Amino acid sequence: MTPETIGRTMPGYVFRLGASVYEAEERLVAWNRSDRNRNQSWNLSLVGDWDRITENSSTQNQTHRDALELLSADSPSLQHDVKENP
Repeated sequence: MTPETIGRTMPGYVFRLGASVYEAEERLVAWNRSDRNRNQSWNLSLVGDWDRITENSSTQNQTHRDALELLSADSPSLQHDVKENP
């Protein structure tokens, strides 16, 4: 996997994605800016749900139903309408 770098077109918003931020299934699991502001990483389930999201040092755990439906974010359960929208 080849690292990516974007800069100059958006000064102040430079980022670099090294090969290590992709997991074995070639899904993006981290985003690291050169200024280290708002770096993010994700722990993904086998089907691609965000089980855990970390931004800088703050972590949020999430649970999902089989249909990729978000059930909770950091333990409080979400309420859903009749169409199952949170």
